[in-house]
Amino acid sequence: MNRDKLLKMRGGIIAFDLDSTLTIDEVEDFYNKTPNQVIEEMRHLIPNMDMINLLNEVAKHNTVYIYTARNDCFQEVTNWWLKEHGVNCNYFLHNKEFYTCFIDDKACRPEELR
Repeated sequence: MNRDKLLKMRGGIIAFDLDSTLTIDEVEDFYNKTPNQVIEEMRHLIPNMDMINLLNEVAKHNTVYIYTARNDCFQEVTNWWLKEHGVNCNYFLHNKEFYTCFIDDKACRPEELR
């Protein structure tokens, strides 16, 4: 999959990761911080406007999911961040399993879509 194919897609179901995909950065050392510290850092994550613009364009003709490993306690700050940065998605899925590597025949990396 490349950017042109993705933009030409119609009627698809597309999932975008949040941290380090729709954001430039992510919360570092997550497990050694309190939930309030994590929430404060999440508020200040830098948006990846190239990927957000791509998502918004794709969402015009497809169903878009935000699929993230963030858990329930971060849903409010996540919804705020998505709205603050103009992310238009149909669905928000959280509690994605954490993994070191994800191998999937339909996966593509953000840099492949530039």
